[in-house]
Amino acid sequence: MRPFPYSFKGHRDVSKKNKKPDYARTGEPNASFQELSDKSCPIHDAADLAGIKAAARLAREALDAGHAIVKVGVTTEAIDIAVHEYITSRGGYPSPLNYYGFPRSCCTSINEIICHGIPDTRPLEDGDIVNLDVTAYLNGYHGDLNETYCVGNVNKRSKDLIIATYESL
Repeated sequence: MRPFPYSFKGHRDVSKKNKKPDYARTGEPNASFQELSDKSCPIHDAADLAGIKAAARLAREALDAGHAIVKVGVTTEAIDIAVHEYITSRGGYPSPLNYYGFPRSCCTSINEIICHGIPDTRPLEDGDIVNLDVTAYLNGYHGDLNETYCVGNVNKRSKDLIIATYESL
């Protein structure tokens, strides 16, 4: 597989008003935060849980916004734009954006690409399956989820794969 070209280089803008994770500017997560998280498991109180739920809800809604445009002929960059605009218009930050330099706001993995595909100008084709992976950062919390969608007429083997992986969760 070879990637399609990107329609632009660099990153999409996020309003200065939106709270951003520590890596948003540099692309490098704060090493001391990572070291701390590697050594201990946080215990969350009710306020933390409410923040986590809000971030997860935003991610779910952004995933639905991306899914709404999945169809033959749509590029994965168009899906990325829809996800980006949904999250940022609601005060969030798309977590993948600039995480260790990742250039887009979500991951789109088509067919045999296992995970973390970078959205590009490849148009979706009849029979493709596309996994859309969305993470939203909102008020200090990340909400992360993904789902696999059928594009047009998908063969039985691909549908069986989607069903089996869904049921395994």
